[in-house]
Amino acid sequence: MSPQPHHDAPKDVRCVAIIPAKDAAGWIGQCLDALSAAGFAATERIVVDDGSTDGTGDVARLTGAMVLRSDQNRGAAAARNMAASAVDADLFFFVDADVLVASDARQRVIEALSDPAIDAVFGAYDTSPDCSDVVSRYRNLLHHFVHVTGPERPGTFWTGCGAVRAETFDRLGGFDTTQRMMEDVEFGMRLVASGGTVKLDPDLRGKHLKSWSVTSMAMTDLRDRAVPWSRLMLAEGAMLSNELNMGMAHRFSAILTVALPFSIALEIVMPGFQGLWLAVLGGFLLLNARFLSFLFRTAGWKVALAAVPLHLLHYSCAVAGFGWVVLTETLPKRIRGLFRARSRSERQQTSGN
Repeated sequence: MSPQPHHDAPKDVRCVAIIPAKDAAGWIGQCLDALSAAGFAATERIVVDDGSTDGTGDVARLTGAMVLRSDQNRGAAAARNMAASAVDADLFFFVDADVLVASDARQRVIEALSDPAIDAVFGAYDTSPDCSDVVSRYRNLLHHFVHVTGPERPGTFWTGCGAVRAETFDRLGGFDTTQRMMEDVEFGMRLVASGGTVKLDPDLRGKHLKSWSVTSMAMTDLRDRAVPWSRLMLAEGAMLSNELNMGMAHRFSAILTVALPFSIALEIVMPGFQGLWLAVLGGFLLLNARFLSFLFRTAGWKVALAAVPLHLLHYSCAVAGFGWVVLTETLPKRIRGLFRARSRSERQQTSGN
C-alpha cells in the first residue's frame, strides 16, 4: 500500500521517539536522520545507549538527539522504560535502532492516537529492505506480509515501529523487564487484557536495515521468538488466538512441517506410501500460496523459490521452540502440580480418618 496524503499533525501533541541501542553505531545515525525527516525535533529523539562499546552514544549526540546511558546492557524493555520515565510526553513512539521510519510516520502516529478509543498503534516494515540478499529479503518481507495482512485490532504490540499513549504506558507500568525478548508482545497482550485497544496501521512503515543469514534467522526464530512466544501463549491462554502468526494457516503449516520428514521416512520404509511427502509439501505450499505469490510479485522468482526451504526452516524453529517449552517447563510444572494435589488429597484423607 502506498502512503496516503495526511493533514499536518497537531502542533500541541508531544510525541517522543524512543530508540534503545546496543552497539548500533553503524545504524543509529540513519535511524535518527529518518526520524528528523519525519518531523521529530532533536528534543523528541531519545536514544538509550544500552551498554554499547562501539560509540553508539557519540554518533547519536552528533545528530542532536538526547542520549541516556546505561553502563551495562539491561535489555530493550529496561532501556525503553528508562527513556519513558525521563521525558514528559503525550505519546511514546518506539523505534528500533535499525529501522528508518517513513517521512509520514509522526503524522500517522498522532492521527491514529487522536482517536480516544485507540491506546496504541504499530505498523510494518516496507517492501524494500536495505539488504538485497535472498535470506534478508525473505525474512524482512515475511514480517511485512504478516503485519499488512493482520487484523486491524490485534491483541499484541510491536516496538519496531509502534506508539502508545504515555498515560496508558504509565498505567500499565511499562514493559516487563524480565522479558529479554518479546516484551512488546507481552505488553500488548497486557494492554488488551486491561480493556485497551491496539490498532495495526499497515501504512505506518519503516525500512529495516538488518542483514540476515540462515544461521542468524534460525537462532532468532528459535531462541528469541519461538521460546518466549510459546511461554506467553501457554501462560496467557493465547493459544486460542487467531491473528498475526497464530492464524490457522500458520498452525497447519507448522503441522505439515513436522509431517514432511516423517512422510519421507515412511516412504523409504514402506514404499506403499509413495508420493505421500509430495502431498504434504503440496499442502504446505497451498497454505502459503498468498505469501509465496507476494514474494514472486515483490522480489522475483529466485526469492520466492528460495523461500520454500527457508519457510520450512522458519516453521521448524517455531515447532522446536514450542516443543521445548512444553517438555521442559509446562509439562514438568503440571506433573508437579498433580503430585502436590494428590499429596494434599492423601493428607486430607489421613486426617479425616
